[in-house]
Amino acid sequence: MKKEEWLEYFEAINGRSATDQELAQALANGEFEADSVPSEPIAQQVIYDVAEEESVEATTQTAARQSNQEVILPQEPLQSQSTKANSEKVKHYGKNYFSWLVKALKNPQVTSDEDQFVFGSISLVLAAALLAGALLNYIRRFLFSIINLSTPDGSIKTDAPEVYDRLNNFVSSQFGLGKWLYFFLLLLLVYGIAYTIPALLDKSSLSFKERFGKLLGTAPLLLVLNAIAFLVTFLVKDSLLISSEYVSRLSSTVIGSGGELNEMLSGFSSLIREIPALQSLVSVATYLLILTIIGLIVLLVSMIKTTSTSVSALNSIYTTIVSVLVFLIVVYFLDKLLLSSVLDSLSSLKDMSLF
Repeated sequence: MKKEEWLEYFEAINGRSATDQELAQALANGEFEADSVPSEPIAQQVIYDVAEEESVEATTQTAARQSNQEVILPQEPLQSQSTKANSEKVKHYGKNYFSWLVKALKNPQVTSDEDQFVFGSISLVLAAALLAGALLNYIRRFLFSIINLSTPDGSIKTDAPEVYDRLNNFVSSQFGLGKWLYFFLLLLLVYGIAYTIPALLDKSSLSFKERFGKLLGTAPLLLVLNAIAFLVTFLVKDSLLISSEYVSRLSSTVIGSGGELNEMLSGFSSLIREIPALQSLVSVATYLLILTIIGLIVLLVSMIKTTSTSVSALNSIYTTIVSVLVFLIVVYFLDKLLLSSVLDSLSSLKDMSLF
C-alpha cells in the first residue's frame, strides 16, 4: 500500500489526519511502503547515523504504545467489510423468513410490517414459480403418458422406436425451461397487477413500497396452495397400460383428425372419460383447478378488502363489482395466453410427419 492510500484510509476510519507519530508507527509496522515516505530532495538529504536511527526507533515504539489507546488503525479492507455486512444481511433475512412465513400463515392480514415487503415479494415470486411448474409438469406428464401407452401386445417404444424418440424429443423441447419461464412471467404479472392496483388506490400517507408491502401478507397462502398444486401433478402417471381396443380407438382418433389439433383433442377428451387408466388425468386436473381457483380467491379477497376501504368516492358494493370485473378480465387474458401457448406448441406436431 502506498502512503497516500494509507492516509486516505486512516482519515476515513478516524475522521482526522494522521499525526507524525502515527505515521512513523505505520511505517515501522510495514503498513505502507518505505519508499513512499516523502523525503527531502537528493541534494538536501540527511544521512542518519546509528544513534539517530536508534532514537527514531525508540520514538516510534513510544508513539505506538500511546496511539494504540487513542486511535483505531486500519486493519481490514473496506471491500471485506462491505462483503461481511452483505453476508450478515443475507443471514438475517434467511433466518427470519421462515418465522415470518409461519406467522403469516397462522394469521394472514393486510397489515404493515418491517420486513413484509421483502419476505412477501419472495413468497410471491416462489408462488408464481411453483404454479408455473405445476401447469408445465401436468402437461408434460399428460403427454408422456400418451407417448408411453402400452398394451399386452406392445407399445410405441418397442414397435416404433423412431416415432417414440421423435415424440419424446418434441415434448422435451416444446415444454421445457422456456415454456416454464413463459408461464412464470405471465403468472407473476397477474399477481403483480392484483397487488399493485389496491396499492395505487390506497390513499394513506405511506410510500408505495410500504403500501404494496403491507398487502403481501396473503402471499404465503398463495405459496402453500401452489406448492400443493405442484406436488399433486406428480399423481399423473407418465406411463399407462391399457387394452388393445382402446389403442386402436386412439389410433383411429389421430388418423381421423387429419392432423387437426382441435379434433384430435376432442377425440382424446371423450376417450379419457372411458379409459380407467386415464382417470388420474381427470382427477389431477380437477385438483389443480380447485387449488388454482382458491388461490385466485385469495387474490380477489385481498384486492376487494383494500379497494373498498381506499376508494371513498364509490359505494363499497360498486367497488367490489368493479374489482371483480377487472380481476376476471385479467384472468381471462391469462387463460387465453396460456392456452394459446400450449396449443401453438402442440400444433407443430403436424410438421413432424408422424401420421
